[in-house]
Amino acid sequence: MPAAAATSTAVPVTGVQTAVAPDAGLVAGLTSLGTTVRLTGAATADPAGRFVFPVTGGSLTPELKGKVNHTGGIEFHPKGRLKFGIRTFVIDTRGTTPQLTAEPTLGGLGLGIRVPVADIDGLGVASAPPATVVSGTLKLTDIGALYINTLLGKSAVKRGTVFGQAEATVTLGS
Repeated sequence: MPAAAATSTAVPVTGVQTAVAPDAGLVAGLTSLGTTVRLTGAATADPAGRFVFPVTGGSLTPELKGKVNHTGGIEFHPKGRLKFGIRTFVIDTRGTTPQLTAEPTLGGLGLGIRVPVADIDGLGVASAPPATVVSGTLKLTDIGALYINTLLGKSAVKRGTVFGQAEATVTLGS
């Protein structure tokens, strides 16, 4: 019994980043509605066009149950409407369905709440010493889709719409 307890002890996450390859269909759909997408804070784009968010901490068990915290965000700029977005992402694998939660923003200001914006489907794990790479498909939750549709003023997405492919590269420390 003590060995089983030891395997579920969480270890601090000490770095690195999560890269999200945005779904081309989603980007085309938003662009056709006159919406531009911009990265905010510490978020950057890599040469492949992926959105890259630095990891700021968290903790994971050997079974990869836990949280991975990020900085930076995404803003949507719809033509003629108030900009909105999400920031300070957290990958949360503690529940039955891994999720990406975030703080919504409106007009560049945080709303002070955290909501589940995407489910993480097809979770995969690979070892790339000294890091672990966790990947999956980000699919909008009801809340994520409602947020986008409400602020665009159009029914543009629905639950399950693929936002993109995520690849979190994390290092663990003590």
